[in-house]
Amino acid sequence: AKRVCGKWTSEDLERALSAVHRGDMRLSESARVYGLPKSTLSRHLTGKNKVATGDVKFHGHACIFTPELETEIVEHCLTLESMYFGLRVDDLLKL
Repeated sequence: AKRVCGKWTSEDLERALSAVHRGDMRLSESARVYGLPKSTLSRHLTGKNKVATGDVKFHGHACIFTPELETEIVEHCLTLESMYFGLRVDDLLKL
């Protein structure tokens, strides 16, 4: 079975944060009531959430290359391959 990630909304997060800030609920209770992971709520409360802010949820690794640069790298690899100078994955990881 696949894992379900991020089934909460930014409104849920804001309500949970305000409930904890007002002192109406503790962190774990607020997380349970609003359907948030405790770690996510804790990270937002302490301000340690560097990538996902507000409406933006972030899952996975951050992109290193811009889409344009990635397209350029792909085209270059295909050009090299057409000249029978193929690159291995190890070679690409050294970029």
